[in-house]
Amino acid sequence: LTTGREALRVAAERVYPIAPLGLPDPRAPGQTADVARSPAVALFVARARAVAPSFAVTDANVATVATICARLDGLPLALELAAARVRGLSPEAVLARLSEPLKLLKGGHRDAPERHRALERTLAWSYELLGDDERQLFARLGVFVGGFSLDAAEAVCDADIDTLGSLVDKSLVRRDGERYAMLATIRGYALDRLALSGDDAGVRDRHAAFFEQLAAVAHADHATHQAERADVLEREHDNLRAALDRLGRTAPDRRLRMAGSLGWFWHAHSHLNEGRSRLAEALAGRTERDAVHASALSAAAALAGYSGQLAAGQPMFDEAIDIWRDLGREREAAQKTIAGLLAND
Repeated sequence: LTTGREALRVAAERVYPIAPLGLPDPRAPGQTADVARSPAVALFVARARAVAPSFAVTDANVATVATICARLDGLPLALELAAARVRGLSPEAVLARLSEPLKLLKGGHRDAPERHRALERTLAWSYELLGDDERQLFARLGVFVGGFSLDAAEAVCDADIDTLGSLVDKSLVRRDGERYAMLATIRGYALDRLALSGDDAGVRDRHAAFFEQLAAVAHADHATHQAERADVLEREHDNLRAALDRLGRTAPDRRLRMAGSLGWFWHAHSHLNEGRSRLAEALAGRTERDAVHASALSAAAALAGYSGQLAAGQPMFDEAIDIWRDLGREREAAQKTIAGLLAND
């Protein structure tokens, strides 16, 4: 029996992947005792008691402890290093500092191997064992949020399928069916490498462009394939959010176009408040009376209507219709008039 970060690739080998520790179900948190029995929480508590013997999971802190374990993906080393901080910090303070986990998760036992005394050292050790192509792809893949497809990795990161497979074999990327993902702590290290590479802006711009195009294609045929297209966008929702944020900093007009094209999706999957907020941000301060503005206004008005905010939505519908008419596009004006009536019905 042998353990390692990747398979040995010998003929008689039988590989048994070791998953992170089990986490409490966030959709059904259950009673405090049930949460405390989950493997990740149990390890956190055991290590916390080693430095603070009175520590216990209570009704007051159970949600915080469960969130810490989830944020650390159930990784044993990360949980042990975080639990050691309970010596001087409350669980709430530990959670607050997990926005920069690599700075917090250090200070392991003196008799542990050097690479086990800080999560960053462990990741650095694994990163240094990669080849140049693997390092480059690893860093670039950090740009994805909530997972990615092979097509997205190829378009955004110039991924080679063999190099991606090697990162999977080395446990730096996880594969689940047709999608890939990084654990949050590993992704944070990848983003640090990306920032140091000088390639950060270009990769983020390609990421934004890829998901901008995905939103446009879904919008173009959602009338005939709504459920299918909406499911695709739901899987990529975190990436769509990241793309909107990037375009908000680099190309506001493109952000507005993208937000307008997502209005139907936010309605179809009941992300009404988020859609309204995104569209309001994109529309703010823009006065051009063009088709992009009219489409975004129409989407924002429809979401307001579907949210029951009829008084807020009607002026936006009216302005959108006026713009379409000024542009000589009576068909769109008529369509938006009907849409306004339906949303306010």
